[in-house]
Amino acid sequence: MKTSIRKRGRRWSIRYSFIGPSGKRQHRRLTVSGTLQEAQARAAQIVQQLSSNEYIDGRRMRLGTVIDEWLLEKEATCGFTTFDRYRSIVKYHIRPLLGHLRLSDLRPQRVSEAIAAWKKATRKDKRRGALSPTSVHHHFCTLRTILNFAVRREYMLRNPCLAVDEPPRDANEQRVMGLEEFRALLKSIIDLGFRCLLITAIGTGARCGELAGIRWGDLDFERQVLTLKRAVARGQRGVFIKRPKGKRKMRDGRAVGLPQFVQLALKIQRADQQQRYADLGLPEPSADTPVFDRLGELPKPVNISSMFWRAIRRAKIPICRFHDLRHSFASALLALGTDLKVVSELLGHESIVTTANIYTHISDPTKIAAAERLDSWIGTRGFLSMDSPAPLSAKIGVLP
Repeated sequence: MKTSIRKRGRRWSIRYSFIGPSGKRQHRRLTVSGTLQEAQARAAQIVQQLSSNEYIDGRRMRLGTVIDEWLLEKEATCGFTTFDRYRSIVKYHIRPLLGHLRLSDLRPQRVSEAIAAWKKATRKDKRRGALSPTSVHHHFCTLRTILNFAVRREYMLRNPCLAVDEPPRDANEQRVMGLEEFRALLKSIIDLGFRCLLITAIGTGARCGELAGIRWGDLDFERQVLTLKRAVARGQRGVFIKRPKGKRKMRDGRAVGLPQFVQLALKIQRADQQQRYADLGLPEPSADTPVFDRLGELPKPVNISSMFWRAIRRAKIPICRFHDLRHSFASALLALGTDLKVVSELLGHESIVTTANIYTHISDPTKIAAAERLDSWIGTRGFLSMDSPAPLSAKIGVLP
């Protein structure tokens, strides 16, 4: 092993050589920032890794190998649905284009070419059409995360994604459903259980998977509280139960208040379910019975979304997603003067910033009311009649 350190501008160039597996001497160069002492420490670390056979030649490592290591780490640290999403992106979009490349060949130009290819690629699910800008954005962010992992493992010096502009996401805004639209939607639904589910969604702000996981034991009508303890999700391994998203301190359950109209709908659903079970000769529903069940089985979120889309079309109201009921819940509370921190707690967000930036859609009447409050604070008449060489009131006319 041979090492040398030279100063190159504001950085240090570490040159080292070693006998490779083929028996031939291989030469490498590493550029680092910092002081001479830091460069010497990095050179000593390389020597120690070479001496203990722990050195990994990142220049010859292929991206596919890094992906395998990254997925192994992610499987142990992230949730089922998140991991399935990562694995799907890697399998269908990143590995086919870039997995065969050595890390030394992975330049910003290659990343730009991959983004261009993703924009022209077709969907890999049952739906037709090209990938959306949001999907392309997610693929790029996943690749950037993988290469950040490679930098941390010291397989490469810098992440080439940092030299590439991040592709933009869809600019579509979430849509807030008005009260009359929601009433029209309920009128178009015949299924009593699905109507109750929608009423619970708009009254609690719960996610689709959280609604599917509600059991009768989670409801406390005396305290008027619903505790969201679980969520139903679907991944490559099928339908499964997981903890709800949100703050870690709420992972064991997020309590939300039950408005009177939601309590009434749930009591009607309870009576209907009991009658249905009795007609079929099934045992009476217990605390562990799903509220919105399919004869005792957990409903699938994908089926709920499909039923919602069909109801939207029958009601002939503007297209929106099931998740937009959650946006409508948050926006309605804020428009009624509810504190932003309280809304954030009800939605189960990690940060109040998430609530403010994503889930609040202030309506025009609210904006007008804000302008009127500012107007009353400044005082229109006093402002227009201020002493000045050219009073504004003279230009506008008679004061109101």
